Amino acid sequence: MRFILIILSLILASALPVQCQEKAQDLLDQGEALRKQEGYDQALLALDEATAMDPGNPVSWNSKCSALDILGRYDQAMQACDEAIRLDPGYDQAWCSKGLVLINLSRYIDAEMAFDEALRLNPESGLAWAGKSLSLAYQGKVFGSIEALYDAAISTDQDNAGAWLGKADLLFEIGKYHESLGAYDEAIRKKPDYAEAWNGKGMALDMMGRFEEGIAAYDRAISINSSYVEAWTNKGVALAYLGRMDEAIECYEEAIRLDNDYALAWHNKGNALYQLGSYAESVAGYDEAIRKKPDYAEAWSGKASALLALGRYEEAINVCDEAIFFNPSIAQAWNNKGSALGELGRLDQALSCFDQAIQLDRGYVKAWINKGILLQAQGKIAESESAFARAAELAGSQTQ
Repeated sequence: MRFILIILSLILASALPVQCQEKAQDLLDQGEALRKQEGYDQALLALDEATAMDPGNPVSWNSKCSALDILGRYDQAMQACDEAIRLDPGYDQAWCSKGLVLINLSRYIDAEMAFDEALRLNPESGLAWAGKSLSLAYQGKVFGSIEALYDAAISTDQDNAGAWLGKADLLFEIGKYHESLGAYDEAIRKKPDYAEAWNGKGMALDMMGRFEEGIAAYDRAISINSSYVEAWTNKGVALAYLGRMDEAIECYEEAIRLDNDYALAWHNKGNALYQLGSYAESVAGYDEAIRKKPDYAEAWSGKASALLALGRYEEAINVCDEAIFFNPSIAQAWNNKGSALGELGRLDQALSCFDQAIQLDRGYVKAWINKGILLQAQGKIAESESAFARAAELAGSQTQ
């Protein structure tokens, strides 16, 4: 990180304009030349003379700050950049210099604020964006740091569709779907035939419940690249949410035709077949997903659901155990295992499974209902009614 800070300081130094009286300018030029040759001590002597001869020049003070920063004399560097800012509060590069010094002093929040001020003054400052990214990274704000880097790329090239896509994908990953949609639209504006941006837009629209619009976005992606496996699969998911299972299956099958090893498409086909009541075919779909990806916990759990529907309870328990082995936090597998155990009369074990499912997902309505049914079967009426009431409350809140 120290090397990165030196590079940023050198970038800042090389970008400085010179506006001094003649002799002071000569000294400033000399200091700049020496600094570029890594003669920082000599550079500092020249810059000391420049600031002494023209103390009202913020550029000289800022250059002096950079030299002191590189030499590790951070307190003096801070005094120099503060003087540059006092002389010219709108001098964005001085705010950048201050941010770099603050990072070296481990004052990362203050550094972020300094870079924010530089960006307020000059939103297109690539150095300010890069510095902000660094300050965020030191604070452990990884996503914010990466977003700042994308913003840095965008600030230097507004038509950089790839940077807009990267920013959109990042925003999507952290659940900022409205903002990600705007960034996908920017990527598409810069590059209308950007299939990946159309696919991302579809995913953002799906997460906002706008499935018809999502399907239109996937169709656009597919029209640009008819072999786009992920777009075919995502279109299938949107169709499934709309209850159009046959059309969803057609999309999954096209994805599988294009890439027979794509486990997600096989898994989703299994889901759609399950929804249609084709349980044996559903099991076959899940089996293919598991064949492609043996540690696919969701496919194991989906298979258990189908086996339950087929009345194959012992098999369902074994399959649930596989799902739980690969992902102990998958609530559906615990709920399925509880259902299978309940059908076999192993009520205490079943209750433990339902409780585990609820602990993993407090809003899991089906697990609360199953717990209520089991408690009712055990004659625990008050506890049963409490579980049913909780399920009804959750169901009501989820439909609002």
